[in-house]
Amino acid sequence: LGYRHVRCGAASTDANLAAAAAAIAAAPDGGRDAVFVSAKIAPSEMNDPVAACDALLSALKLDHLDLLSIEWPAGGADAVNACWSKMETLVDAGKAKAIGLTNASVPVVESVCKAATKHKPAVNEVEAHPLMAHRKLAGVCRRYGVTPAAFAPLGGLDDRLMKHPKLVEAA
Repeated sequence: LGYRHVRCGAASTDANLAAAAAAIAAAPDGGRDAVFVSAKIAPSEMNDPVAACDALLSALKLDHLDLLSIEWPAGGADAVNACWSKMETLVDAGKAKAIGLTNASVPVVESVCKAATKHKPAVNEVEAHPLMAHRKLAGVCRRYGVTPAAFAPLGGLDDRLMKHPKLVEAA
């Protein structure tokens, strides 16, 4: 479709950031503007997402990310909302074009959306496929204007979906 997406993990956990930086630098047809770069803040980095973002930007040799998400937001509503407040400053500073959540539950999405002062989550990326539909979570995301994004829509590494009788019948 003419787009490229480099999806990175957190600076503290992703051993492939150098390879991601090389892929971004080698992007043809428009260079950096033709590549969508997303990355994560690990639960262990939630106390200082600004430093984690700076580490990602340095490792990727970029001045901004297109999407920066909190992965597995943990520590209760106060901790997640404090992290979110700091994440909002990253958008204001131009270090991230958008901020989001990864694997956030219904209570977390609701809490963050109510506590957000400037920037609501752009996305909540969760494993979603016919065997794990997350209908309630998707509905809550839509109600708050958060795009629910499916990770592993074909079941990821689990082949039960591809062998599921209903899917086989439909095929």
